[in-house]
Amino acid sequence: MKKLTILITAILLNACTYPHEQRHTYTNIVDAGYFEGRFYSQSDHIVFDIDSKKVALGHVEFNFIDCSDEIWECTSYGLFLFAKPKGSSGLNDKWTYENTNFTVLDEIAVSVLGKRIACKQILIRDAYNEPDGNFILLLYSQKHGLVGFIKSEEDEGITIQNTYLLADKTGVRLL
Repeated sequence: MKKLTILITAILLNACTYPHEQRHTYTNIVDAGYFEGRFYSQSDHIVFDIDSKKVALGHVEFNFIDCSDEIWECTSYGLFLFAKPKGSSGLNDKWTYENTNFTVLDEIAVSVLGKRIACKQILIRDAYNEPDGNFILLLYSQKHGLVGFIKSEEDEGITIQNTYLLADKTGVRLL
């Protein structure tokens, strides 16, 4: 119960930190745990600042890069790249942009700050033969934007996953 209280408090405090509508904050919900008789939490937030076109992960900042062309709408957010064919009205089942595969999976309901939000799952993988543990899974709602994402990396047989959920009213608009 203490672990859950710490996590909810951290998310609510973070939601109040960035009230500006052009900032979208995501809180890492996986880095809370219990080790050697103690609860611990690593405060890890990602802030997408639309006005300054930057993503902040702690003290590290990435610039948004518009990689759009005649055929694609594309933005690199530093942590991941999102692209879709221009003129497409929504999310197709599958598409590939410059060696990055995008696959739309089943819709799921995600609970964030007391709301249940219907989200499309968009799996992003490198088209090369990467280990199965390397992927990004976006949780995207047409109404609320990017609700959360899971970043999974495999290195020498160890898989590390970080799950980030929205701590604001609306998320980044990818479409």
